[in-house]
Amino acid sequence: MEEENKEEEKENTHNAGAGNREEELQKVIYQAKALEEHANTLDNQIAMLNGTFQEMQRTIET
Repeated sequence: MEEENKEEEKENTHNAGAGNREEELQKVIYQAKALEEHANTLDNQIAMLNGTFQEMQRTIET
């Protein structure tokens, strides 16, 4: 009986650890997606600024 309890406790600990790892993995995935969105926003802003800068250069040259 005691041996069964030890085995069950091991399994519960293992399952809890796996659940925690899954939760941490989900957090990391969420953060990665947020960073990707932020990077895309920055790329768009840089492209707009480059366009504005090129327009300013053309205006100055004429």
